[in-house]
Amino acid sequence: SFKLHGHSSDVVGIAFDALSVPLRLWSASMDKTVRLWDIASRTCERIYRVPSHCTPASFALSSDGRLFAIGCEKNKHNDALVLIYASDYEEEPAIILEDCHSDDVVHIAATSTSASRPLFVTASTDGLCNIIDIEKCKAWIIMDTSSSIQLGSDGNGNEDIIDNGDEPIKSVDDVVVQTINPDHSVKRAGFIPQGDDIYLYSLTHDETLSFWRVSNINVEAAAEDDNNTETEDLVCCFLNAREQLKDAGFEADYLIDCFHDNELKRLYLAAGTDNGDVMIAHVSDDKLNVLFLLPKVHVDRVRVFLHTKESHRIITAGEDGQLCIFAV
Repeated sequence: SFKLHGHSSDVVGIAFDALSVPLRLWSASMDKTVRLWDIASRTCERIYRVPSHCTPASFALSSDGRLFAIGCEKNKHNDALVLIYASDYEEEPAIILEDCHSDDVVHIAATSTSASRPLFVTASTDGLCNIIDIEKCKAWIIMDTSSSIQLGSDGNGNEDIIDNGDEPIKSVDDVVVQTINPDHSVKRAGFIPQGDDIYLYSLTHDETLSFWRVSNINVEAAAEDDNNTETEDLVCCFLNAREQLKDAGFEADYLIDCFHDNELKRLYLAAGTDNGDVMIAHVSDDKLNVLFLLPKVHVDRVRVFLHTKESHRIITAGEDGQLCIFAV
C-alpha cells in the first residue's frame, strides 16, 4: 500500500482511467484542484484548476477518459455550477453550466463503456437529476481557444450571445437532454445499460430508491416539442427500501449506493449500519434480496462505495478514515 500526497482539503471524488497505460488515477478536492496521478511512479502528472468562486462537491470521469465533470456547492448567487473539462485540453473548465441546479451537486456519475451512448448525470439536494449528453459537450468544446464556454451567460449578464465559433449556445438545454425529478433531495444516481436502452437509478436522502427510463430524445427534437424536454418515465420505486432489507434479515441504518454488473446484467444495492457493517443486496423487479455481508472492517458509516468491474474489487471509505479493498 502507499499514499498519494498533494491535496490540502477534502477529496470529493476519485476515478481510475481504465483505458490509460500506465494506470492513472483522478482525484478531485475541495482545495479547488483536480489531480491526475501516475500510479506506477506515484507522482502527480497534471493539475486542473477550479474557479475560485466554486467549491467542488462531486466528480466523475467519462468512460473514454476524455472529459470529466465537477459538481459544485451552491454559491453566493444561489447557483450550483457544473464544470466540464477536456482532459487533454486546458487546465481550466471548457464548459460552465449555469442554472443547472439550485442547490449542492452532491454526486455525478457517467455511463460505462457498455452503454449505447455516453452520458453524465448530476444529482442535487434540490431534488433533481440532470442528464448531460457527453457527445454534445465535446461538440461545443473549442480546442484552439483558451477561453471557457459559459452556457446561459457571457459573464457580463448578457444572455444568448455567446459565440462558440459556429453558432451561439443559448442555454443548458444545449447539453442537458433530460431532467428527472425524484421529488426529494438526491444523494446518489447512476446508469444501468440494457442493450440499446439506458436506465437511471436515484437514491434520495429519505432512502427512496427509484428507477427511470432515460429518454432517447435529442435536443433538436426536444426544441420542437416542449412536452418532450421534461420526459420522466418512472419504471419502479422502493419507498421503504430499509424495511424490505429488514424483512430480508438486515437492519440497515442507511443506503450507500448501487452498482451494476454488466456481465451478469444485475443491479446491486449496498447498505450499511452506524457501526460499520456493509451489506450487498440484489435488486430485482419487486424486492431486495440480501446476498452477503462484507467482512467487518469499518467502525463508522461508509461514505464512498466503488465497484471496479475489471478487477472484481469493492472499495469502501468511511467516516472512520479507513479505505478498504475487498475481492468479490
